[in-house]
This record gives sequence, structure tokens and C-alpha cells, in this order.
Amino acid sequence: MQPTLRLSLSALLLLSPLSFSTANELLSCVEVDCPTQGGSADCRVANQTFTAVGLTSISISKEIFEDQNDDVELTWTVGLDHHDNVDPDDRYLRYIERVYYLGTPPTVDLTAENLEYGGCALYMTKEGNKNIFHSNNVSPDSSPAFCHQNLGDDCISALDSKISSLAGEHRTSASEADICSSIASSLQENLPSSCTALLTSNSNNSLLVRGVPLTGSQAPSPLSEAQNSSSNCYPTLPKSNNLTRVFAYNISASQFINETAPAIQGETPIWSLFWSKSQSEDDNDDAQIEDPTVQMVCLRTIDRTTASEETRADGGGAAAASFLYGSSGALSVWGTVVSVGTAMFSFGML
Repeated sequence: MQPTLRLSLSALLLLSPLSFSTANELLSCVEVDCPTQGGSADCRVANQTFTAVGLTSISISKEIFEDQNDDVELTWTVGLDHHDNVDPDDRYLRYIERVYYLGTPPTVDLTAENLEYGGCALYMTKEGNKNIFHSNNVSPDSSPAFCHQNLGDDCISALDSKISSLAGEHRTSASEADICSSIASSLQENLPSSCTALLTSNSNNSLLVRGVPLTGSQAPSPLSEAQNSSSNCYPTLPKSNNLTRVFAYNISASQFINETAPAIQGETPIWSLFWSKSQSEDDNDDAQIEDPTVQMVCLRTIDRTTASEETRADGGGAAAASFLYGSSGALSVWGTVVSVGTAMFSFGML
């Protein structure tokens, strides 16, 4: 359940569903009305504060969620945090933490017992959780996702079909955690031949596929009212959604821009897999999963806030300034914003 917040007019408008203009569209702190501090986002969710978020939506057929009258709109959100001074022997070492949330309508309880459907999230990274896709040519405040272009339509279609086929090898009575783990492992071992970009990235077996159950006894639960009591931000749409922290990971980087930029700007491909447990004609525990739904999104944070948009409207251009560089070429620990050519990043130092 969302925290009790003092909502601005723009936030009140977001209490109703908001349409994403295209399947690859990513929204930002502007649309979810993140608070700002010093010109940067200050989005505190439970006990973690994000300096940027990105979110997108997917629609799951009501044929899967049999207790729903309409198709179910879900959101995926990523929040960006960073941790400096993590190693006393390496003052430049930094961890970039990416945290992923699923937004679900209040009428959908993925953690309820005896659900008539199951679900998984699958995601890909390289070893060390490094992002597979990163582009120096994409501005951090640009909203279209780009990993779809890197993968290509043939690869995306092949991946969707592969995941669906792998799901069909399992019984509906199996635990979601086992199903998700098995699909992830099998996909990692045998990528479709049409996925040239992924096969190239995996030339030294560095590609990792992980599966997380969205339903079942081992699925994560939505943030509780107590957890949300310290929140000043609720990055999902509509705001009536429940918000569940599904997975998170750190990327080891540094205050050198060539290591920090890919960790911040890279995109993560995520697949949402759902299946009905009651579609099969065989009403028994040996029934196989049939006709699952698979949807992929590409997710990264978008560096936009209401403050930066107001600056643009006033003719100030991008609201980012340059980091201070030390003589070694490292980013100064006193800086608050990174600027590299025309590509700019804003995040507060801890």
C-alpha cells in the first residue's frame, strides 16, 4: 500500500491510470512526482533513497488472472542508488545499486494462497551484474528504451517463444521458485541463434539469467504500511498500486566516468512470465503449463525531475552541471552531477 503523503496537484492527477505512449516508453520522476533536493531526485522508498527512477507498464490478459474483469496493468520500476567510501583501501570504488519493483493493482494479490495462476520474472546481466546494453549516444533524460533495438525483433520473438516453451516443460503443480530457476538456467545455457547481440556478449560465458518467483510461497511481498511509513515517494502508476521489491543488485564501478556511466545508463531486459493453472483439460497435478504469456521490457532510470523540467521551460537547457575532476581524472567526491560531452548524469553523493 502506498504511503500517506502530501500530494501536489500533479501527483493527484496521477491517481488515475496513465498511458505509456509506446511499448518502449519509459517514465521518470516527473510522472511519479518525486521530491527533489538540490535539483536532483530524492525518492525515498521504505529505507532506500533513489536519485533517479525509470518505469514502464505491461498488460496481462484477464484470461490468466481469472478473477479479474479486465486485463491487468502492471508496472516495472527501477530505482538508482549508489554507495561511496565502500573500501578504505580504494577511495574511488563505488557501488551502483539498481533496485527493481513490480507495481500491482490492489485487486491483484500475487502472494495469496491457492492462486489459479503462477508467475516469474526473468532478467539478464553480465558477470558482476554489469549491464548487457549501454549506449554513450543516449542522453540520460531520453525516455525511449533502446535494448529492443540492440536485440532486434527476431531475437525478441525467439526469446519469448523459448521462455514459453521452457515453461511448458513444467507441471502446474511445481513450485514457482523451481520453475523460474529452471527456466533461467535453461535459457542461459541455450540462447536462440537469432540473438546475435546476446551471443556476442556471451562469447566467454559471461551472460547470466536469473529467475525470481512472482507468486507462490517464496515470492516477495508488497511493501507494508510500516515499511512505507518513512517513504516520501511512490514510483508506480497509478498511485493506488501495491509496490513490491522484486530483486536488486550492486554493480562494482568507480568514480571514473568510464566505469560509472555504463552502470547508470545501461538497460536491463526483464521478462514477465505468467501462466494459468486451470486451463488444462487434465484437472490433476500432472497437468503441464499451457499457453503462458511472456512480455519483455527494457528498463533503466531516466534522469528527469520536475526541477529539471522547469529549468528547461525557463530556457536553461539541461539542468546538469559538471562534476569536479581531480588531477588523476577521477570524479571528485565533492561533485553532485556528472557531465560527459552531451551525456549528463545527476546523482547526489553520499
